[in-house]
Amino acid sequence: MVSALWIRLDEDEEVYGFIKSWYLWEESEDHPPGQIAPTPIENPDILEDVDYFLDIETRFMDFTDTITFLLSLTLLKIKILLDLKDLHQARQAVGPKVPQEVLDQILANIPRSSAIKANRRIMSSPDLSGEIARLDAQVDALYKKIHQTNFFWWRTLVDRPEDAIEAVVNRSHNGARPEFGSPLEAAIWITQRGQRFCWIETPGVLDFLREKNSENPLPRLSEVHRIYGRRADQLVVALYNL
Repeated sequence: MVSALWIRLDEDEEVYGFIKSWYLWEESEDHPPGQIAPTPIENPDILEDVDYFLDIETRFMDFTDTITFLLSLTLLKIKILLDLKDLHQARQAVGPKVPQEVLDQILANIPRSSAIKANRRIMSSPDLSGEIARLDAQVDALYKKIHQTNFFWWRTLVDRPEDAIEAVVNRSHNGARPEFGSPLEAAIWITQRGQRFCWIETPGVLDFLREKNSENPLPRLSEVHRIYGRRADQLVVALYNL
């Protein structure tokens, strides 16, 4: 909930420092006496590579907490990537036509990310193509990691109306814990983990995901039934009208 809330408030460095501090905390066995949670990292490098997060198999309190952190990290990286693309396009299109002071004012109003606005190197760079390529690769790696964990997550988030998702969750509310990777698990993450609102409130993100989703079609219903059992048939039909 904390990471999702901070993203909605555009407190991007705080989000990143909070997430990374938990990963470092869970890896370490040398915790200060009496301290039950890590101190968020200050002034983190929000553009750094994500291999560290992808290689760690720590599950924190339970498996879904790990996914919550990865989802917030993915949204944060997409948000930064879109900012970099907008800055790059604006500089290329407008830069040659206006005085530098006017260009600086235009560029200052483009990023949503507080971390990008405060990054003088990024804001003054004449060419962001290298940074864009690196962020694009990071986002792709995070997208694939979550897709491998639950291939219904991205499609449910982007394509399904909220009332359909809530109906599926309410129908299964008193049932057994959902199978890992199942459509019900994806629906529960969206409704109970504070994720949906921060995704739909960040401009451009859902369109970005729709393009990536087009490269990853849903599995056949027969395949879903084989993996998750008969109840999954009803859930997938309810969510996707297959």
